[in-house]
Amino acid sequence: MNVTAWLLNPFQKVAGEQALAWGSGVVVLGGLTAWWHQARFDGVLDMHLVEGGPWVGPFLDGVVNVLVLTIVFYPLGLLLNRGRVRLLDVVGTMALARAPFVLLPFLNSHDFLQRTSSEILTHVQQGTVAEIDNLDLTLLLLISVLSLGLLVWMVLWLYRAYAVSCNVRGAKGIISFIVGLVLAELLSKWLIGHWVQPYLSSL
Repeated sequence: MNVTAWLLNPFQKVAGEQALAWGSGVVVLGGLTAWWHQARFDGVLDMHLVEGGPWVGPFLDGVVNVLVLTIVFYPLGLLLNRGRVRLLDVVGTMALARAPFVLLPFLNSHDFLQRTSSEILTHVQQGTVAEIDNLDLTLLLLISVLSLGLLVWMVLWLYRAYAVSCNVRGAKGIISFIVGLVLAELLSKWLIGHWVQPYLSSL
């Protein structure tokens, strides 16, 4: 498998215990990068910048997101593939599929996003938009494009993970994936907002 093929679909070669091991590493690495760059993965498809907070927050986010993806897509796979789906494969590939998002917090290196967004908001509120630094605007636009690219890449990997681990393809695979992803996003946002955040606030 060449590099391009692997970047588009690593699950042709990685599954089972290997995917679970790599996926566990992704959760840990994602927690580290998010904590270091003051970010939270507060939803399956989300990353938001935060100011401070317990170090354990980003790690709990990662665990919740993988569990939610598994809770949603494993039953879908069983339903559409008549039970011939291994839980291990779903958990491992879904965790590994989040790897592109690990790169996202790096876009806030040296608190650039927080600082620049705050400065632009201040200029807008004060009516001094003309004073906004053009370089900052250009970099912010570039970061927005990169963020969208990483999101699309992760969604592609999530679909590949679902298709391979649950052996579901074609129209029913695409439609069920879209429905499942929307459900996973809503459920992860709810769990993190109503369970994880109150727990972090109590620390």
